[in-house]
Amino acid sequence: MVHPITARSAPTRSLALASGRSLELAFRRSARARNMLIRILEVEGRAELVLPRRVSMAEGWRFAEEKALWIEARLSALPPRMPFEDGALALYAGRPLALHRIPNRRAGAARLGDGRLDVPAAPDRFARAVKAWYVAEARRELGARAHALAEKIDRNIRRLTIRDPETRWGSCSTASHLSFSWRLMMAPDFVADYVVAHEVAHLKAMHHGRSFWALVEKLYGDPELPRVWLNDHGLALRRYG
Repeated sequence: MVHPITARSAPTRSLALASGRSLELAFRRSARARNMLIRILEVEGRAELVLPRRVSMAEGWRFAEEKALWIEARLSALPPRMPFEDGALALYAGRPLALHRIPNRRAGAARLGDGRLDVPAAPDRFARAVKAWYVAEARRELGARAHALAEKIDRNIRRLTIRDPETRWGSCSTASHLSFSWRLMMAPDFVADYVVAHEVAHLKAMHHGRSFWALVEKLYGDPELPRVWLNDHGLALRRYG
């Protein structure tokens, strides 16, 4: 099995495995690195060899060859990549959502039906249109929930943005700016509700101390189940699109 490298600018080299297969490994030098290391970039589905400046390429590749089977095992264990394609299945509120392209129509907003999303878009713009729909849904749904909870604790949200961060599901700044990942729209409602409550609570408590968690429980309830869900399924959500 060959694992492609998605970052075009990263130098790569084919690493042979004992099984006769190969995988593509990116490499880069780092002034901060003290030792050689292999990074598994889970969202992108690729591996990277990081070398300190004074380590030779020959030494680095010997290290990579020793780790080749481990690299392959880690990449093979990743959730499958799920591109937004006509006929593919995505998720909405934790339930399957069939993606359907509507041809020969003027561009417009996608429409949600019974377990189906009709997307009026050209083939080369289909994935972009699906993502735009999720972003719009997140802005509407998560925004409404956030403002309702903020009102309960007598706080104002000065700005709300929808993004696609690699590691966070939401954030809150000291300027009362909230940000959420559009991928929360693929998660069950109880998960999205928790993330919203978590970030709104930060409007009043910019820490993770006892009073903060007490406020989260007041706004949402016991956070254990959604936290476990995100830990178990969060990476799979990041592999869509």
